Amino acid sequence: MDDDYLAAGISFINSGVPAEQRSTLTELNIPCGLGDTFRSNNREVSALQMRFSTANAAAVVRQTAAPTTDFDAIVVGGGPAGLSVLSGLARVRRKVLLIDSGEYRNDPTRHMHDVIGFDGVTPAYFRHAARQLLSHYTTITMINGTVTKITSGDAQNSFFTVSMINPAGDITSNRTTRKVVLATGLRDILPLTPGIRENWGKGIFWCPWCDGHEHADQPLGLLGSLDNVPSAVREMSTLNKDIVALVNGTDTAEFRATTDKKMAEWKRYLEIHKVK
Repeated sequence: MDDDYLAAGISFINSGVPAEQRSTLTELNIPCGLGDTFRSNNREVSALQMRFSTANAAAVVRQTAAPTTDFDAIVVGGGPAGLSVLSGLARVRRKVLLIDSGEYRNDPTRHMHDVIGFDGVTPAYFRHAARQLLSHYTTITMINGTVTKITSGDAQNSFFTVSMINPAGDITSNRTTRKVVLATGLRDILPLTPGIRENWGKGIFWCPWCDGHEHADQPLGLLGSLDNVPSAVREMSTLNKDIVALVNGTDTAEFRATTDKKMAEWKRYLEIHKVK
């Protein structure tokens, strides 16, 4: 569908609109942004609650022209999520900019897993291979930099200005875009216990799915509050049998009561699995 047109055929999804009111929209606020509302039989419905169907739908011209921007979309983040988004948009020839700060949550990880086709490779190799695969698409650009600010261009959020600083930290620049994809990932907030940060990703890990297989059948310590131990033991039960729970001072009446609510027979469960 052309960007200057909006399908007028609209169906409601989980909008709370009674069936008798699900009629053709009598009033339509255009252009359509995620924050816009529509009115059907005097009932306002958010655009987020709607699905636009192009099948057998009449097209109506936007009341305002689409904004002229540098890019159709800017992707913030150059890890697996951002690179996957870039791939999809490249395939439909959208003009897209990916901005990669060079900071990655999985940097301490020795090898990546659970990404089919790249099992056991280093995170850096995965990013290199993904960039090589995407390099022949002519409508996308990948640059290094850190996004410092994202500003809406108008009240309808029809475009945005993305401010970024270069890797050297001495040049700030702005790009405009119709859409922004935040693929920044997560940041691990680690306890201040000495040794955890230094050994993060080397002998102390976040979850069994990424690193558990390589350490199966080895003695294992679970660091966490008491109420989270039973579920962690369940996750590890096919990998490790020699488990010690390191509850960090949370074996208290309050935490035991909380654990009772999460799993009534948790004491028996830990005994069965011989958790120390």
